[in-house]
Amino acid sequence: MKKTNSVKCLLLILVILSLFTQCKKSVEDLLGTQTSTVTFYNRAYTPVDITVNGVAKTIPAGGSVKYTANANESATGSATTSGKTATGSQLGVLMTWSWTSLFFPSGGGNIDYMLDVPSTYFFLNLKNVSTKNIQKVYVNYGYANQSTENILIPNDGLTYGIGYYLAFTNSNVRAESASAFWYWNPVSLSFLNNQSITLTAN
Repeated sequence: MKKTNSVKCLLLILVILSLFTQCKKSVEDLLGTQTSTVTFYNRAYTPVDITVNGVAKTIPAGGSVKYTANANESATGSATTSGKTATGSQLGVLMTWSWTSLFFPSGGGNIDYMLDVPSTYFFLNLKNVSTKNIQKVYVNYGYANQSTENILIPNDGLTYGIGYYLAFTNSNVRAESASAFWYWNPVSLSFLNNQSITLTAN
């Protein structure tokens, strides 16, 4: 008889603990005291500098970072990226993201936020296998929104990421050495998010 009562008491305790846990979780959800996460994914080709609720981080290309806060708390922030020279100067367009209506989810969960480069831009890679060093690069050459980059692309056969540029159906790229030039007109673009092209100077 005592053994039966002990089992009943144990079962009753377990039920009470289960109910308490569920009630505690519900209260935490209502009060926003349960923590949850937002994971930001860098789908660009360069590191992204991101700040959420005043906390700054850097996401490597193709990587992600996670922020943790109370459930239902706002996740206000912004992020930027661009191509850069070896000394840190900006190349191409500065890509920016910002959000004010993103919230940490309830229930201790996680939501994913994708940092995509829109299809109105493309990322340019250059590879030089010629006998000359490239000293200047033009993107959308001859247009009102032409970009000019005074950069060195050595003839070492390596692929160099340059930067992000406006994408048009007639976008072009021109590269120059001291005595020669290469002209890709037009370049072939997919017009999908996160598009990139690699051009080779022969």
